Amino acid sequence: MVDSQLISNASQSLNALAKALFQAGDAETAELLCRQAADLELASPELQNCWGGPFNGQKGRQALIDDLLHILNPAAVVETGTFRGITAEWLAENYSGPVLTCEKEKLYYLQAKARLGRLPNISLCLQDSRRFLREIVPTFPDRASLMFYLDAHWELDLPLKEELQIIFASHLDAVVLIDDFKVPDDSGYGWDNYGPGKSLDLELLDGVIPSGSRIFFPSMRSGEETGAARGCCVIATDAATSVAESKFLRGGSLEQWAGKTRSGA
Repeated sequence: MVDSQLISNASQSLNALAKALFQAGDAETAELLCRQAADLELASPELQNCWGGPFNGQKGRQALIDDLLHILNPAAVVETGTFRGITAEWLAENYSGPVLTCEKEKLYYLQAKARLGRLPNISLCLQDSRRFLREIVPTFPDRASLMFYLDAHWELDLPLKEELQIIFASHLDAVVLIDDFKVPDDSGYGWDNYGPGKSLDLELLDGVIPSGSRIFFPSMRSGEETGAARGCCVIATDAATSVAESKFLRGGSLEQWAGKTRSGA
């Protein structure tokens, strides 16, 4: 079996060349190379099961999501950052309603498309998450119960603040789960930190989410979680009472959680 890192390196080189050719005006060759790059990665079972499976291979996270789906019975689940479609596949198989998801990187969009094409309740878009949300969110009634899974953050691009503003501008019934988020009182959970002002933590939410929002973190301690043990948070406004029914979450206000962070509790 060919080492998955070699396959990934070859794929990334082809993808970089495809982007350069596209910029140079050769869209036809760029498309061909991008598809070849995607096919390389699709041939690697290890790459197609990266991060240990759905939700970073975290059984606790899967139980949390499953619980929220049963409690909320949302009109739709909206995901940003499809990547290879592993989590989107789980959502579409474990929830009968529509699953709407977007990926801006064509290399991963093509892989996700190959994985998700058999699932009738899923809609996959090749689009930046901000544009995707601006187009999708207004199509639902103002009081529709919606569940969002935000995972489009990656290195230099951090659209999270804009994503939250778009969602909560008109949908206070929305419940938003953010992946790769710092759990303030459990450093065993991993989170994304791309430098000053670009760490996925409570400070990033200040002044962005609606006043009175409730923020929830996993009740499971990181040492009990499986897989990559990445942190997450759940944000709710009008739906906070329903979210609080989940035994997999513990909630508080932004101020309460920030106080625990400062005290080191």
